[in-house]
Amino acid sequence: MAVVEERYANALLELAVSEGKADSYLEEVSVLLALLKENRELLSLYKNPKITPEEKLEVTENCFKGRFSDDVVGLITLVVSNGRSENLCGVLEWFIDHVKEYLGIGIVYVESAGEIDSERKKALEEKILATTDYSSLEVHYSIKKELIGGMRVRIKDRIIDNSIRTKLDEMSKELRQVQL
Repeated sequence: MAVVEERYANALLELAVSEGKADSYLEEVSVLLALLKENRELLSLYKNPKITPEEKLEVTENCFKGRFSDDVVGLITLVVSNGRSENLCGVLEWFIDHVKEYLGIGIVYVESAGEIDSERKKALEEKILATTDYSSLEVHYSIKKELIGGMRVRIKDRIIDNSIRTKLDEMSKELRQVQL
């Protein structure tokens, strides 16, 4: 299904880039996605195969026209008209991820065994900016006690794992191999 999301979202991405509206469309689509995820009834309406595309288009018109740009509403309309409304959140997520990439915003996930103080956060973020092509970062911090110590950093498909849990697991593997 990722191909479906990419095709629809890419159309809006190309339009946003060509018209210099990537920032504003990112903000709009982020608000729209949050709205859909917060309002389960609205989201279930788009996913419900028993509700006709015409009814979904009417809801789209009533809920979003005038509140979001014509291009963003047009994307929703296109997705619904083509019978792909169950993919709407995926389309919006794909757009957000790729417009952030276009704008040079890196999405980083940091897991640590305990709270990281603001100085260490700042140093980590500066190091990531210095070693990547990103101009800014969106960092998501979470605590994972099972790491015991250290941290795990994920940027796209790259993982830097400096946790004690991983080091212990690696040492355990090495010891088992030596015993054989």
